Amino acid sequence: MLEPLKFTLSVQDFLTYLLPEKFSNVGTAEFRKAVVKFYKDQFAEAGGNTIVEIDDENISVQWIPDEVAKNPFAYALDLLRHGELAQAVPLLESFLAADPSGIDTLYNLGMAQSDLGRFDDAVRHLSRLVELKPDHVNGVVALGVAHQRSGASEKAIEVLERAIHLDAKNVYAQRNLGALLMKLGRIDEAEGHLRAACQIMPQDQASVYGLAQCLGESGVEEKLAEVVELYEEAIRLDQVPQITELARQARSRLAHQSFRDAAGGLRMDAVMYCLSALQKFSQMDAEEVQGVAFEIALLGRSGLDTNDSSPKYTLRSLSGNYTGLQLVSMMFVGFKKIDSSLDVGFDLSREYEAAKQLSASERGQS
Repeated sequence: MLEPLKFTLSVQDFLTYLLPEKFSNVGTAEFRKAVVKFYKDQFAEAGGNTIVEIDDENISVQWIPDEVAKNPFAYALDLLRHGELAQAVPLLESFLAADPSGIDTLYNLGMAQSDLGRFDDAVRHLSRLVELKPDHVNGVVALGVAHQRSGASEKAIEVLERAIHLDAKNVYAQRNLGALLMKLGRIDEAEGHLRAACQIMPQDQASVYGLAQCLGESGVEEKLAEVVELYEEAIRLDQVPQITELARQARSRLAHQSFRDAAGGLRMDAVMYCLSALQKFSQMDAEEVQGVAFEIALLGRSGLDTNDSSPKYTLRSLSGNYTGLQLVSMMFVGFKKIDSSLDVGFDLSREYEAAKQLSASERGQS
């Protein structure tokens, strides 16, 4: 059977923001009732019996488990895993009141507070953690991240370097220090840490994406091919939807940059592809055009190489083999016919207008 949990804290130390504003006036009967309800609600999911006593000075809480009670700390961790940080933090603060030196409580509470933007609280609890257990590498990393988020960049660098000194193979220390150094414009140093993170954990999407950003920021043309490969790898890994979408957008920007010739003039191959698409779509109804455009858009999420002139792509909705640029041109025209305001992420507007003029001229001659 689980052990009971008991703690006492000062009324003045109770975090009144945890209560509805109308009940937060300390010392009132409404405040006392709200505090009792708050703690009973906190432990309700764990089962057992919760006794809350409150007077003018102190709040005493005792949780008494029964035979079917769940571990309340495990319940708090489950809340964290499901992203319910605001619900987990008060529980974790209760555990900290019962045991101010609880390593796991300090770590999880500090991490949650950092994610919630409560940086002063996060730094206080994580600093206490590394004071009690200096070799808690992930705790040191979390403290560095909390400093970084609060704007204390130099302190964050110092702490993250300490984490790497403790364990050079800690991917989170290497990745976070690299990201911070990149943000500060220290690109060469950042690259070293982000490469280390990728070597430690090649399948970590955040590290792969971070290295791609860093190499792109370096402005070294010889690294461009690697940048594209890294963005494509980040898209393939697809672990965090936000990172995947950012990688897609970055890869699309690079593809568009390399698409334009040095003079920035019209790409006549794209003009002809747009013209061909206009002719093809003129013989199709709106639903068929939409089907083609959306199929290409879906295919494009995995990457379309607009610089390779070999026809290596196929579609279910149309027969034949197509180059990447041919499909992008077809998609651009298709979406223009569906809704001219849509942004397909690849600007062929000049080529499209030129193709329309050619199409009009051909019709005028016929």
